[in-house]
Amino acid sequence: PDNFDEEKDGEEKKDPEAVAAAAPRDAELEEQLLAGPTRIVDRRQAPIWLQQARLEMIAARKLAEVFDNYRSLPASAVWHSEQVVEMAIKAAMLRTCGISEDESIGGSAHDIAEFVRRLKSADAQTAEQRLAQQVPVNDADIIWLKRSYLQSRYPRPGNYHVPSENYTKADADRALKLAEETLKWASDVEDLPDPGLIRRNATGVSEVQAAEDIRKRRWADMVGTSGSATDAEKN
Repeated sequence: PDNFDEEKDGEEKKDPEAVAAAAPRDAELEEQLLAGPTRIVDRRQAPIWLQQARLEMIAARKLAEVFDNYRSLPASAVWHSEQVVEMAIKAAMLRTCGISEDESIGGSAHDIAEFVRRLKSADAQTAEQRLAQQVPVNDADIIWLKRSYLQSRYPRPGNYHVPSENYTKADADRALKLAEETLKWASDVEDLPDPGLIRRNATGVSEVQAAEDIRKRRWADMVGTSGSATDAEKN
């Protein structure tokens, strides 16, 4: 054709990025990755958090046993064990995938359930990362430990039991086991996936959003059965 040279020049001037964007994508890449907040890796802070977790472990063990003719304090042992789990997980994250501002000083700063959920729902890129995602605490253990953060120490309106009396030696043993296993995991883990990368499920909804929707439905069910829920709380 007469305009062959012009068409050829036009092709040569095409933006390479535009060409790449127009190219068909591999099926695997169609699963969108959601970029989360900026994460900071701090390998100087990581061992400090891990050492503090080890010291909390010592306190938990001592408080779980009778010492110097004083009774044991299972509730305090449980609380210190919760601290071990929280600090150990933070130490592992600081050394590998990093932590976000929210996980450091924001609303999730002390939420071990949220830490573990983010790690387990992150998009692991290697076999090592998939192995590292196996944090040695299950959902029931995490919820139990999370509740102990307040329930083991603070009296609650309408509850006329001393908080420290609400936990037994069996509770302390359970908490110590969870703390020891998490501390070992945090000491050994080499690489954690970035919790800022979340793979969408088959419906196009991120696993984070799906989990959030489930929590909202559960909360709506709970407040709904109390008979005092507002319309806003039910939605």
